[in-house]
Amino acid sequence: MRPMDKTCSRCGIVFRCSSPNPVCWCNDVTLDQVRWKEEKKQFQDCLCPACLNLFAVSPRS
Repeated sequence: MRPMDKTCSRCGIVFRCSSPNPVCWCNDVTLDQVRWKEEKKQFQDCLCPACLNLFAVSPRS
Protein backbone atom coordinates (compact mmCIF):
# COMPACT_ATOMS: atom_id res chain seq x y z
CA MET A 1 0.00 0.00 0.00
CA ARG A 2 1.31 3.44 -0.92
CA PRO A 3 1.46 6.30 1.60
CA MET A 4 -1.31 8.86 1.26
CA ASP A 5 -2.11 12.26 2.63
CA LYS A 6 -4.84 12.26 5.26
CA THR A 7 -6.51 14.94 7.32
CA CYS A 8 -6.30 14.46 11.09
CA SER A 9 -9.73 13.74 12.56
CA ARG A 10 -8.81 15.71 15.67
CA CYS A 11 -6.98 18.89 14.56
CA GLY A 12 -7.48 19.02 10.78
CA ILE A 13 -3.79 19.09 9.79
CA VAL A 14 -2.76 17.13 6.68
CA PHE A 15 -0.20 14.37 7.32
CA ARG A 16 1.33 11.33 5.58
CA CYS A 17 -0.30 7.97 6.40
CA SER A 18 1.16 4.58 5.45
CA SER A 19 -1.27 2.42 7.43
CA PRO A 20 -1.79 -0.53 7.37
CA ASN A 21 1.82 -0.89 6.22
CA PRO A 22 3.87 -2.12 9.22
CA VAL A 23 6.49 0.59 8.61
CA CYS A 24 3.98 3.39 9.23
CA TRP A 25 5.12 5.81 11.95
CA CYS A 26 1.96 5.11 13.97
CA ASN A 27 3.06 1.53 14.64
CA ASP A 28 5.78 2.94 16.92
CA VAL A 29 3.26 4.65 19.22
CA THR A 30 2.10 2.75 22.31
CA LEU A 31 -1.30 4.02 23.34
CA ASP A 32 -2.96 4.51 26.71
CA GLN A 33 -5.79 2.11 25.87
CA VAL A 34 -8.24 3.40 28.48
CA ARG A 35 -7.96 7.02 27.38
CA TRP A 36 -7.83 6.11 23.69
CA LYS A 37 -11.00 4.00 23.96
CA GLU A 38 -12.88 6.95 25.50
CA GLU A 39 -11.64 9.49 22.94
CA LYS A 40 -11.82 7.24 19.84
CA LYS A 41 -15.59 7.59 19.70
CA GLN A 42 -15.10 11.18 18.45
CA PHE A 43 -12.73 10.41 15.57
CA GLN A 44 -13.71 9.26 12.09
CA ASP A 45 -10.23 8.36 10.83
CA CYS A 46 -6.50 8.49 11.61
CA LEU A 47 -4.81 11.10 13.79
CA CYS A 48 -1.64 13.05 12.99
CA PRO A 49 1.57 12.29 14.94
CA ALA A 50 1.05 15.18 17.38
CA CYS A 51 -2.53 14.22 18.22
CA LEU A 52 -1.85 10.50 18.41
CA ASN A 53 1.02 11.18 20.79
CA LEU A 54 -1.44 12.84 23.17
CA PHE A 55 -2.72 9.31 23.83
CA ALA A 56 0.73 7.73 24.00
CA VAL A 57 2.03 5.93 27.04
CA SER A 58 5.20 7.56 28.34
CA PRO A 59 8.13 5.15 28.28
CA ARG A 60 9.23 4.05 31.74
CA SER A 61 12.74 4.92 32.83
